[in-house]
Parts: sequence; structure tokens; C-alpha cells
Amino acid sequence: MRVFAYLPIVFLVVLGLLAWIALRTDVPLNFPFIEPPARAPLPEPELELGEAVLEGRLVGGERETPLEQALVSVMDGPRLLWTFTDEEGRFRLEQMAPGECEVSVLARDYPPAVRSVVAGSGPVVLHLPARHGEPPLVRDIERSDLVGTVSVPGEASGLGGFELAFLPDREPNLPGASVPVRLRLDASGGFVARELAHGTYRVLLLPDWARGGSWPDLLAASGGEPFIVVHPRAQSAEPLALPARSGVIRGVVTERHDTPGAAGVRVGFVEGAMVIVQALAAERAPPASVRVWPPAMTDVTGAFEIRHLPPGRYRLIVRSGAGRIEQAVTVRPQSIITVDLPTLGER
Repeated sequence: MRVFAYLPIVFLVVLGLLAWIALRTDVPLNFPFIEPPARAPLPEPELELGEAVLEGRLVGGERETPLEQALVSVMDGPRLLWTFTDEEGRFRLEQMAPGECEVSVLARDYPPAVRSVVAGSGPVVLHLPARHGEPPLVRDIERSDLVGTVSVPGEASGLGGFELAFLPDREPNLPGASVPVRLRLDASGGFVARELAHGTYRVLLLPDWARGGSWPDLLAASGGEPFIVVHPRAQSAEPLALPARSGVIRGVVTERHDTPGAAGVRVGFVEGAMVIVQALAAERAPPASVRVWPPAMTDVTGAFEIRHLPPGRYRLIVRSGAGRIEQAVTVRPQSIITVDLPTLGER
């Protein structure tokens, strides 16, 4: 047992000995199985230093003001020589090859310049003619509030939560341009665009389920022409009135029941049928993804209503169990279309 008590001490002694051997610097480590490669002598650089001196002054403007802390550089063969001017605009580059060379100059508030001079011909004067012009001033963007309301003629608006998007006609990166503004309508269809930049806007009205997008636009005309608003309106203090040009599709879904006896065939209403509306592309238009509205469900009387549809052609699809009805419908601006659907067959 006493032998085991000395094991930690022996371990520390061996560890210290190994560390001492590894840290010795007077005896190099030899690797008998690895032969180091032969050392090839590095060629000495062949740089011919000239005896010419390029010196002079750097001035700028009509008054030839000395330019200090300007960078003066020149390529002398493979060498790049450079220096900075002092308080009086003086510079000096030595050990250059005599002859013509091009001097590059970078001075604060002046555009970069390149001048041809002759090294070794005596002091030279480098002149920078004009400073950078004053940066263009960015004019303050004029802003004011725009108050208005959106209405749906012939029916209760129900536009609370809908989104109104003001998209400027100029790119946001151009000077004086505005950025897109999106806001929500209140329960009565009213809105206030706070501090809206003056300019021309393309205005979109989007349902609550399409906020943040660009479709369907309920203010667009039948041909898809956008609604344009110029803010501020000339000599008009009245709130801006935006009439929604959307329409409504209504209908009733019925089904046929065969009853035994003298009653024969009976027609009843279908509750819970799913009604889907798909936008149809115009003729000769390029193929596009199918645009579908959120589906509607029929009530206990089989009635359904799909509101806020932009003017255009649509495919109306009714599904109930195995029954299916398809019908093309054309919606005109501010219209209410009541479709006459055929009766669903037997279940």
C-alpha cells in the first residue's frame, strides 16, 4: 500500500522530465526518418536604383494654394515610389531612373489626377485646376395629411380592416421620391394618411385577406387600369372619395331528391356547399397562375354571397358531396350579379 502512495509523486517527476526535454533549445530535435529538403538559394533581386530625383510642389486652384498631405506616387519600373506633401506642398522622390514618367496625385477635395513629368530635370510644379463642386442639396420632401373614405355604392361597405396602398410613381432611390405607404381602413371605410409625401400615387384597395400584396385591386377599372391620385389635390379641401369598383356574386344552391310514391321529385336547398371563384385570364393573355378567392359556404337556405370582386370574368364552382357545378360569370363595376345555377343531381 505504501508503494501506491508514491505513484503520484513518480508521475509528476516523469511529467516534469518530459517537459524539460521538450523545452530545451540548445539541442535540436533530430528526426532520423525524415530528410529535410535541400535549401535552394534565393536569387537576389535585380533592382537597378537610379540617381535621378523627382521633386517639386503641388498646388491647386486659381490661387495655386499649396496642398498638404496629398499622396504623390510614381511607378519606377517594377517599383512603386510614393510620398506625402508637406505643409508647403513640397514632395521629393529619390533613386529614380531619369526620364519621363507619370505621377499620380490624390489630394483632398480634388479629383484624382495624373501628370507627365521628367525625373531629374529639376523642380516641377504640379497644378490641380479645380476642386470638387459642392454636393447637390437634397430638397426637403413636402408632406401633408390625406384624409378620405372608400365607399361601395349600393351596399353596406364592410371595408373595415381592408388595406389601402399608396405606391409612388417614382422609384424610392430617386431624389425627392417617396416610399410606399400602406394603411388600414376603419369600420366606415375612412382613412388618414399621415404626413404623406406630395406626388403621384397608384392606389390599391386590398381585402383583409390580401393585405401586403398587390391583388385583387378593388379600385382598378375593368381593363386593369390603376386608380391614380395626385397629392395634394389642387384647391380642394374636401376629403378624398374613392369608390370601390368591385362587384358581388349571389346565388342559391339546390339539389334534387327522388321520393317514393306520388310525391315524385322534390327540390331542396343545400346547406354547407362550398362555392369557389377563380379569375379567368383574358383572351390571348399569357398563362398565369390561377387566382382563387377564399371559398364561401351556403347557409340553411342554400344562399351564398361573394363580395368585393374586381371587374372581370370568373369561373364559379359549387361542390357538395359528389355534386359539382361550374358556370362562367362576368362581374361589372359596382354590380350585383345573381346567378341562376342548375340543380345538383341526386346524392
